[in-house]
Amino acid sequence: MLKGDAAMEGIFLIGAGSYGDVIYDLAVECGYEVLGYYDDTMDAGTVVNGVEVLGPIKEFLDQEAIEGNYAVTIGNVGIRNDWFRIIRAKGGDTPSLVHPSSYVSPSAEIGEGVYIQPSVSIWTKVKIGDFCIVAPMSSISHHTVLGEGCFITPGCTIGSKIVFGRKVFVGMGSTVMSGVRKMGDCSFVGAGSLVIKDVDEGGKVFGSPAKVRE
Repeated sequence: MLKGDAAMEGIFLIGAGSYGDVIYDLAVECGYEVLGYYDDTMDAGTVVNGVEVLGPIKEFLDQEAIEGNYAVTIGNVGIRNDWFRIIRAKGGDTPSLVHPSSYVSPSAEIGEGVYIQPSVSIWTKVKIGDFCIVAPMSSISHHTVLGEGCFITPGCTIGSKIVFGRKVFVGMGSTVMSGVRKMGDCSFVGAGSLVIKDVDEGGKVFGSPAKVRE
């Protein structure tokens, strides 16, 4: 489910911290009514953004069956992906949220639980895997593929025909140039970097041009 399709459906947010505020805004802009939070650091009944915390996350995830729409608002990629899978396995829905100010090509493919934040451009035949985040002012050029759980932070430019593995992190203001063929699983790009060649699985690169750092 993408922007404009919510028709004031309800959604629950998993996590009421600072990133929960970000996803609260995104969900509301996408037409959802936020019905409640689950959070391990706040008491049930605490009010955040005018909405109550309903209880701890662990108790919520331990339920045998889950119904309704849910957004996981945790920045940690591994935790976020695991919680999404639990929710879906138990019957919950994890709609993608695409801010109305962003452009998504009609030929692009967007997975579940994806957050596309304000002023993002997703070009022709881009594929974005489940649970990815594309933060404000970022652009992903044509025919690029993001694997599951990638995090493209604010102000990034991603070139064309690049295949990203799972859980790739691209730091603020970075550019991954067209001509790069592959970004390996769990690779990491430091803020402000210019990536001009492939990055291996688990590789960490920094600088302009980006170089491997142990």
